[in-house]
Amino acid sequence: MRDLTPLFDPRSVAVVGASADRAKWGYSVSEQLLSLPSGRDIYLVNRRGGDILGRTAFRNLADLPAPVDLVAICVPASGFLDAVRDSLAAGARALVAITAGLGEADAEGEKIEREAVALVRSAGAVLVGPNCLGVTDSSTGLRLASDPFRPGDVAVLSQSGNMVLDLEALMADEGLEIEDHISRFVSLGNQADVAVTDFMLDCVGHDATHAVAIYAEDVMDGRAFVQAARALAEAGKPVVLLAPGSSDAGRRGAASHTGSLTSADNVIDAACTASGIHRVHTPLQMVDALVALRQPFRAASGRVGILTDGGGHGSVAADSLHRVGLDVPLLSAELGVKLSRSLWSQSSVSNPVDLAGIGEQDPLSYARGLRTLLDSDEVAAVLLTGYFGGYAQTNEALAGPEIRAGEQIADIVRTAGKPVVVHTIFPESDSIAVLRGAGVPVHRDVGRAAAALAMLVETDVQVRSDPIDLPPSGRPTPSVDYVAARSALSDAGIAFPRSAIVKSEQDLDDLLSSAVVGFPRRPTPSVDYVAARSALSDAGIAFPRSAIVKSEQDLDDLLSSAAIGFPLVMKAMGLLHKSDAGGVVLDIADEVRARAVFADLVRRLQPSVVSVEQMVDHEGAVEVIVGSTWDPRFGPVLMVGLGGVLAEVMEDVAFALAPVTHATASRLLHSLRGAPLLTGVRGRAPIDMSALVDVVVAVSEAASRHPDWVEVEVNPVIATPTGAVAVDARIIPAQRNSL
Repeated sequence: MRDLTPLFDPRSVAVVGASADRAKWGYSVSEQLLSLPSGRDIYLVNRRGGDILGRTAFRNLADLPAPVDLVAICVPASGFLDAVRDSLAAGARALVAITAGLGEADAEGEKIEREAVALVRSAGAVLVGPNCLGVTDSSTGLRLASDPFRPGDVAVLSQSGNMVLDLEALMADEGLEIEDHISRFVSLGNQADVAVTDFMLDCVGHDATHAVAIYAEDVMDGRAFVQAARALAEAGKPVVLLAPGSSDAGRRGAASHTGSLTSADNVIDAACTASGIHRVHTPLQMVDALVALRQPFRAASGRVGILTDGGGHGSVAADSLHRVGLDVPLLSAELGVKLSRSLWSQSSVSNPVDLAGIGEQDPLSYARGLRTLLDSDEVAAVLLTGYFGGYAQTNEALAGPEIRAGEQIADIVRTAGKPVVVHTIFPESDSIAVLRGAGVPVHRDVGRAAAALAMLVETDVQVRSDPIDLPPSGRPTPSVDYVAARSALSDAGIAFPRSAIVKSEQDLDDLLSSAVVGFPRRPTPSVDYVAARSALSDAGIAFPRSAIVKSEQDLDDLLSSAAIGFPLVMKAMGLLHKSDAGGVVLDIADEVRARAVFADLVRRLQPSVVSVEQMVDHEGAVEVIVGSTWDPRFGPVLMVGLGGVLAEVMEDVAFALAPVTHATASRLLHSLRGAPLLTGVRGRAPIDMSALVDVVVAVSEAASRHPDWVEVEVNPVIATPTGAVAVDARIIPAQRNSL
């Protein structure tokens, strides 16, 4: 962990580039810094000196009367490096680089940024930014940003300054109490030195922070990000993430089904699942999540009871809950009897529970119905939806009873230990104000209410305990050049094409004239099927018996040996997608058919070799795909799905950060839409789930050990009631071009 005390609670602060010009950042930052009585020494620095905001400005940091802890740098990029040197020389232990134009697709800017970071780290200091908008900490009275923020208990870590302004405005629009606002704000900028994970870890022990809101376009080190989020979750501080990245651009060049089905969105979702992060897609959803997560209770399952005073609202609420993955179960007859006693005979008690008019005669019926539902083990949470809050609007005599009902509902929620979310037509009513004051999330829109309730379903703690630290061999090492990497992998038994190193035109001429390396007739995968299958077999994955044949004589010898019994499968090697090209022939029943198929494959596809394999029995089988792609931020990302070669058509897939435990592998398989095919449906026998889980775990562990495997895929895995056998495999290695 980095020591961020000088950043958030400095004894003294200087602004380099302070300005009297309202149009400049140096003015805004200085104005905010001086706006709070903090008791710390504040210095404004401008090379021209003069008076700024009623203070005499120093011409440089060397003129300050004492060392300074924190320096905000608001100078152009051309003067940034000198400002960093001067700050460190003045004793600064933390720097906030508001300077823009560095490290942004500009070679000179990147060089300046790297040099600045090296200086800062060698001095034992920390640097925020560059290209940031500052920091604030309401608990220490530090306001070193261009805008003021209302104090509260939410730390906002954002790569976008405008995004936090939007978030603050939405908090005000929603009428949130003061504690719902900001304890800390950090504009992350380029994260050249201190990254979002450092700030997350620092928030673990920050008493004033009760939740963390993050807008991040790049988390730099994905595994560290997950670990930091886990630490916050263990400290009882929920994390809400708004992360763009739904684009499919990253998977356009994928060579496997796994690569084609894995998007940036899938990776981020897998990371959130592994860490307990609540992901949202808009600033308004972020506000809703922060309000909901303030409620201390969590639902043990997704089973929700609906309490309403109108059939339409109940039906729409049920659909809204279904869309966010929650269940509205049919209540038992026993619970129905209890509800009828609490309400009246006309009430519907199946779920949704519809008061059917009793609310306008007796608003306290809401409290009685809610207590009965929450006392039952049949539901883990309740959505109260519709008209509550509006009875006093039409009948003044109901104003008192409705407020008393609100007070009783608030008391019930406090003691029930289960979450309750309210949707109402009358969000500004007095009785609803009672609920808001008690911390009950209230929404005007039922869809937002349902989404808020989904946030309160307890995530799988077992998943959050999956291993995140990769083994030493499972971390990328870009310092290993292509030649060394290729040599190491060749020693491991992976075949590579012939190659040679050239350093000059003469070397190239000599190579071409020697014909040592010939020109290919067509593209071929870098790691061939045989090597991929061998590597995955060593990882513990079962494959059928097989042999490689290069000629008719090889085939005759194989058939006469009876080493592989009929029926057979033949695969033409050297094709990226063998099935699509007609390079896989199944169910070859005898020698005559085997010779004919071999001759046809050679004639049509001219394969380098043909793999002859034992045909796997498909009786009662389900085809499953298991693969992994290597994400540059999060490392290996596991994918499981149904469909085999049709996986991209079915798109029934689930993702997790690799490696996974057996429990998580099982959860992924059971989360698939087609999971009933695995567990037994319409008289089908269940497949051997234990064997299939073993395959998933083995792929995840192998991928974690090999950062050189950009994509690895076992597809299909034939899962049957008696086992799980892989019948095809592919490994796409990293392309290292450095020599």
